[in-house]
Amino acid sequence: GVDVAGEGDLRAAADAVRDLGPDAVLVTGGHLDGDPVDVYAGETTRAFSRERVDTADTHGSGCTLSAAVAAYLARGDDRETAVERGVDATATAIASNLSLGAGTGPVDHRAIADAPLRADGARTDPESGDYADVRAAIDAVNDVVAALEREWPPELVPEVGTNVAAAPADATAPDDVVAVDGRLHATKRGVRATGGVAPGASSHVARFLLGVRERDPRVAAAGNVRWSEAREAALRERWDVERVDRTEEPEEVDGTMDWAAREATAGRDRAPDAVVDRGAVGKEAMIRVVAADADALLEKLRTAASLERDADVV
Repeated sequence: GVDVAGEGDLRAAADAVRDLGPDAVLVTGGHLDGDPVDVYAGETTRAFSRERVDTADTHGSGCTLSAAVAAYLARGDDRETAVERGVDATATAIASNLSLGAGTGPVDHRAIADAPLRADGARTDPESGDYADVRAAIDAVNDVVAALEREWPPELVPEVGTNVAAAPADATAPDDVVAVDGRLHATKRGVRATGGVAPGASSHVARFLLGVRERDPRVAAAGNVRWSEAREAALRERWDVERVDRTEEPEEVDGTMDWAAREATAGRDRAPDAVVDRGAVGKEAMIRVVAADADALLEKLRTAASLERDADVV
C-alpha cells in the first residue's frame, strides 16, 4: 500500500494502481490538509487542484464526480478531458451556497446544470469573468421568454417560430449567443418555448445579431416576428425600419443571415430598429427586431403586440 499525505503520494498511488492493469486511474485527495488535489494517471499523469471551499456540505461529492466523468466519457470526451470537466463540475456543485437539513449537506447538482456551456462543451467556470456575462444573458432571455408566454399573441409567431437572442459582451460566434433551444411556437395554449435557454441554441437569429453587431456593437439582442404588409407599414410609422430583398442574395454568400445583416446596416452609423425581409422561394417573410439589450428588445416586441390590440394591424 501507499500512505497518502500529499500530492506526491497521490501520484505514486495512482501510478501503482494503473500498473495493476486499468487504462487510467483517478485518485482523489479532498480529505488531505490544504487545498484539494486529485491526480489522474493515464497516458500521462496530471494533478487537478483548486482552492478549498469553506463548507461542510460535501455529501455526495465522490458520486457526483464519478457520474460527471462517466457522462463526459459517454458524450465522447477523451479520458483526461472527461476527468478535467468532471472535476470542474463537482467543484461547481460544492461551491454552491445550497444548504439542506442538518449536518453534512449534499452538493448542489442544480449549480452544475445552471453553469452555462461553453462552445467546446465544457461548463463555464463560475470564477471566470465570462460566467457573469453569460449568466446575465441567460437570465435576461428567460425574462423575455416568460413575458412573451404571458402576453404575446400567437399570430405574431412566424411559421418557423420566434427566437430571442442576447449576445454577451465578448460574443463572436453563434455558440456564444444565448437563445431559446427549439424557439418559441404558437400553440393552443398560447406562445410557448419548446426548450430551455442556453448559449449556442440559435443559428439564424444569432448569426443575424452578430452580423449587425459588426456594424453597431451597441446592439446586443434580437428577435423575429411574423411579417405582414400591414404590420410592416405600422412599424415603419414608429420605427427606423430597413428592408432587404432576399431574391437578390448572391449564390456564393457564406450565409443568408450574415448577408442580410450586412445589407441592412450598409452605409449606416447605427443599426435600424427592425429589418424587413419579404422572403423568397422556400424562405418565409420575416421582421427581425434588434435592440441594445434584452429589456429593450422586450419593449419593442410589446410594441409589435400592441399594434394587434390597437387594430393597427388586421
